[in-house]
Amino acid sequence: MNVKTNVISLAVAALLSSAGGTVWAAEPTSGAYVTDTQNTWVQDRVGDRISTVNMIMCVMGALRADAMVNSGTYLALVDQNKCSGRSDSGKADSTSAGESNATDYMNAVVESTQASYTDPLYMKAWITMENGGGSTMLISVHGVATAGKSDAYPNGLFSLNYCGQPAGAPSGSTCAMRGMLRSDANGLSFYEAEMGGGGGGGSGVVETKMALQTSSPDAGGGQVAGVENGTPFQHSFAYDSSNFRRSDGSVDACFSRDKTLAEYSTWRYGTYNEDGSRLNSSNPGFPVKYVNGSDTYHGFWGFWGLWLPDSAMANVGSSGTLSRRVGDAEEVLTVSKKGGKLWKLARQDSSLSAFKSVPMMYWAPTTVGSGSNQLTQGKNYELQWDGTHLLATREQTCTQSSCQQETLPTPIELQAADFRTAGVRVLPIFFPAGGSNGAVRVDQFNNFSAVTALSYRTRTLVAP
Repeated sequence: MNVKTNVISLAVAALLSSAGGTVWAAEPTSGAYVTDTQNTWVQDRVGDRISTVNMIMCVMGALRADAMVNSGTYLALVDQNKCSGRSDSGKADSTSAGESNATDYMNAVVESTQASYTDPLYMKAWITMENGGGSTMLISVHGVATAGKSDAYPNGLFSLNYCGQPAGAPSGSTCAMRGMLRSDANGLSFYEAEMGGGGGGGSGVVETKMALQTSSPDAGGGQVAGVENGTPFQHSFAYDSSNFRRSDGSVDACFSRDKTLAEYSTWRYGTYNEDGSRLNSSNPGFPVKYVNGSDTYHGFWGFWGLWLPDSAMANVGSSGTLSRRVGDAEEVLTVSKKGGKLWKLARQDSSLSAFKSVPMMYWAPTTVGSGSNQLTQGKNYELQWDGTHLLATREQTCTQSSCQQETLPTPIELQAADFRTAGVRVLPIFFPAGGSNGAVRVDQFNNFSAVTALSYRTRTLVAP
């Protein structure tokens, strides 16, 4: 069990110069630094089943329909990385801020209306989501909100329905992915069905249902159930400020939420001024528009550089016009593409003992092992070093719109001898928590152990 801590009142103190040398500023005693809430939550396997709910809530909040009521149709850019939960910091994120933190936007056309302050707020949105590999999903959303967040209704009162279709699908086509998310007096409920998701190009349905009830901000319970790869699953769970308990019908487990008992924690933080107010960047970037022939794209230029949809990036700088709005005028931007990156990659040498319980993804280029201890060629596995053994604990199945992790009924204990027999001398790995690549060495004679060599890359900023 890993306890996650979301710390948003950690200040970065300003450095002040004095005749005696460098002095740290005093810790603020007022302002947002004192009043901002610290959130702590538990990361458990059952949470992977409902991660879609968290992402939907994040995306809908980023659309800011509440701030654009009756303003007409508008364009919104939503950073998928901020809503995917992959920006946590942890042991595997020793790479500092890197590619995993770079922006990855979804385009959304949004319309928000409300007849009066006491009437329901209606929201319609059309979201374009590029999934990589050239595939694009168009998601239509319809939402109705009747109350905002309160102590009685921590998520507000709303209902949300959505339908996703591949780009270019004929009008009236069946939704390839559809779902519903609702918050009412009984709690939070969710349903999603993805057609043709049965894994390996099958025609099955991936289905997830969830119900959640909260008795206070720190206590509640619920159930998540569904079918994946033709196999039904069902988990019930309950929690309070001290414990988290879950059951899959056969295994019932209870965990402490005490941070001091955690194997490791991950965190986020904010920055504050000396007076305790939040430090807000006045110029984080600016929106841009790219016109190439009859096609128009909207993007953003910020710290991480230029972002445009993948279908547009290949042509920027060689054709079309990129511009930004300054006042009432359009300012044309000149794009010059140069080789190189702002990050320097450096190899670091370590061992498996330093990465105990840290998830590592491994794609099997060939079949390794046999029987129940076999990794299948072409499949993606999550590996973990438990202090004694290197185990494959989960298998990843991907569809057109998403990838899901399925816990293996029995972890597979990896044997170095099986890899040697298969001609594999190095296991290329990826740390999903930090976005870093690495490799585990297969010893010529010995099995995997605490001293087995593990190398990974860190990134350092190269000043222009």
